[in-house]
Amino acid sequence: MTLVPLRDVQNSVLSLAESTKTESVNIIDALNLYSAQDIFSKINIPSFNNSQMDGYAIRITKDTQFPLTLKLDGTIFAGQSTNRQVSSNKAIRIFTGAKVPKGTNAVVMQEFCTVTDNGNKVTVLNPVNIGDNIRPIADDIKIGQQILKMGELITPTKIGLLASCGIQKLKINKRLSVGVLSTGSELTDVGEKLLPAKIYDSNRLTLLSLCKNLNLNVIDFGIAYDTMDGIIKNLSSMSKKADIIIVTGGVSVGDADFVKTAIKKLCPKNSKSLQIAIKPAKPFAFGKNSSSIFFGLPGNPVSALVSFELLVKPVINKMMGNPKYLPQYIKIKSLQDFEYHDDGKIHYLRIKVNKDKFGNLIASPVKKQGSHNLFWLVNSNALAEIKNKATIKKGDYFNAIQTGEIL
Repeated sequence: MTLVPLRDVQNSVLSLAESTKTESVNIIDALNLYSAQDIFSKINIPSFNNSQMDGYAIRITKDTQFPLTLKLDGTIFAGQSTNRQVSSNKAIRIFTGAKVPKGTNAVVMQEFCTVTDNGNKVTVLNPVNIGDNIRPIADDIKIGQQILKMGELITPTKIGLLASCGIQKLKINKRLSVGVLSTGSELTDVGEKLLPAKIYDSNRLTLLSLCKNLNLNVIDFGIAYDTMDGIIKNLSSMSKKADIIIVTGGVSVGDADFVKTAIKKLCPKNSKSLQIAIKPAKPFAFGKNSSSIFFGLPGNPVSALVSFELLVKPVINKMMGNPKYLPQYIKIKSLQDFEYHDDGKIHYLRIKVNKDKFGNLIASPVKKQGSHNLFWLVNSNALAEIKNKATIKKGDYFNAIQTGEIL
């Protein structure tokens, strides 16, 4: 049996990935999608000098003496435009965000002032400097400044930034439609009675959830039993509705492993079934026809997740316009020795990552590493990448792929 290096398989599947079509949407509808364009501001932010707080706008020089008593000459509220010119012996009551009137060059906090003469005069008690508490034009953003790059993930704060620049629409990479199918005559849907020799289907719900986390349009295609005709019929129907099709089970070397054959039949010009030099998730199949990309993942739950993280997710990320489409690694300090192995494979061990008192990431493998141990997968939050013949001792650092929250 020939084992294919992981990097070669990743390159093969990534070669199938074509960017999705782009569309222009309202910025609120672009949340958690990737920008398909660079965006530059057409205005200054702020576009006028404005007050940073409630207080009094005054005109001073470097020689102004304090305390300083001035005549009050009206009020300016936020949103109110005025062409009033303020002389040096007067002050204007001003509120946060209001346009600073001509002739003034500082705003004094109201807490540092006292109003006298029945509200006709104000005394500035503490010294202030020219420019104090005034937000100048373009203090945040200048006209022509780039505020968003192609490939950036649109977050809530970026939507706010776009809105502040008056940008209503944005070109994004369209969401992919992803269909998920589980195969296996032993599978039972959650909610149904569990008969002897049957198990509940967990893979499908896990994969659907992973795809929802990537902000995809997901389609649940249920369970297909282990028959060649049935699986081909299911995959053919799915390809009419989904851009990417993920199938679990039926990709190994057993007599009832029909998925790899079905993918080959539906993708005669562009498909492969192979054994990858990794553990878990060694068996894998993929293909592409005119309408869809097909992925055949192992049936064991841990193997299915590892296949998704290493091979399916990078393709989805690339098609959605994410420039960081490959798995992103974090550096972890080991709390124990790792078992040495020489089987020609990269091992992906489930680990529990925490932070020490200095904020460093530290971890040990969880108790059970079987490809069926879903409980211990849930109780991990990263996959340690241990290369063949690697020697990792307590205190050494290694690479890992984060799969859950690190507290």
